[in-house]
Amino acid sequence: MGGAGRGAGADRCGRAATLTGQRLARSDGHFVRARDTFSGQARVVNGDFGTQTWDATAVAVSTDGVDAALLVGQQLIRGTVDGQGTKSVLARDSLLRPQFSRDGGLWTMTTSGEVWRIDADHALQIEAPGLQGRTVMAFRISADGQRVAVVSDRNGT
Repeated sequence: MGGAGRGAGADRCGRAATLTGQRLARSDGHFVRARDTFSGQARVVNGDFGTQTWDATAVAVSTDGVDAALLVGQQLIRGTVDGQGTKSVLARDSLLRPQFSRDGGLWTMTTSGEVWRIDADHALQIEAPGLQGRTVMAFRISADGQRVAVVSDRNGT
């Protein structure tokens, strides 16, 4: 998934994510920084993401490596990677993998084509008339948050 300096996250298979030149992975439901080259040990991140157990299907990390978001069931959970105070910022059926844009905005979509941007604690639904009647399978937000690529299906086509 993304390179150094880009927002990235573990995919649905739980593979590690690159964040600002570091690796973030899941281990027994906790988030850890990949093995330190000196000690050879993975380190559990501080705060809620490292101390609580999460049954996350997707994770996103902001481009600066400070904020993170987890998709847990029908909840989108947001907080700082090494801090306290994670909270649910959106609850919807069929949420897709969240993504951060360079300005810190958190984006997600539903399979029914709802587009959401979350800034701090405020979720705003973005109009997307071109997605009406389509099933969204995946999307990718541009780093500047101005464009989006969508993989969708309309009645099997």
